[in-house]
Amino acid sequence: MTARIAGEEEEIPVARLIVIGDADALRDEVLAPRSFGNRDFVLNSINFLAEETDLISIRPIDPINTGFTLSALQMRLFVLGLIIFPLLIAMLGVIVILRRRRLA
Repeated sequence: MTARIAGEEEEIPVARLIVIGDADALRDEVLAPRSFGNRDFVLNSINFLAEETDLISIRPIDPINTGFTLSALQMRLFVLGLIIFPLLIAMLGVIVILRRRRLA
């Protein structure tokens, strides 16, 4: 931004301001790699304030193993729903078929 003062042009710096609703946005837990964009938001905000707009970007997510762990109850329900119920249904089907053949 330029301004004319007594026939001379003078460069006036542009003020930049970022307002974040909560101070927790800069905590270490929020800036962790798995924080889904908060780290990019903070780094891009700092780059904006430093007038480094060419550094503003969204970084790619690191491919990490996002496995999950099941509790004992969840594991029992998983085994029950995936293995035991289908086996019971198959066994009942065999029993019904054998009884029908025996009665016929």
